[in-house]
Amino acid sequence: GTQLAGKGEQIIPKNDLLIFETPGGGGYGNPMQRDIRKVNEDFVAGLISRKKAEVLYGVVIDELNQTDMPATEALRQSVLLRRPA
Repeated sequence: GTQLAGKGEQIIPKNDLLIFETPGGGGYGNPMQRDIRKVNEDFVAGLISRKKAEVLYGVVIDELNQTDMPATEALRQSVLLRRPA
């Protein structure tokens, strides 16, 4: 299909289809401070992968689907230390 300009006006001909996609919200708060139990619940429910739990939330989930607390605390600390203030 035809791409529209990011700004300005354009006439959409009758019977043409306009698809308007907007990005979702970024959420509220620092993901590295999200409740660890909630991250694990999302993983168990299949909403996020084990890798995304680590990369996005700093939560390490083991092979038994349990949160590895020492590894999680170490990962979150290392991420926070690398981030600019």
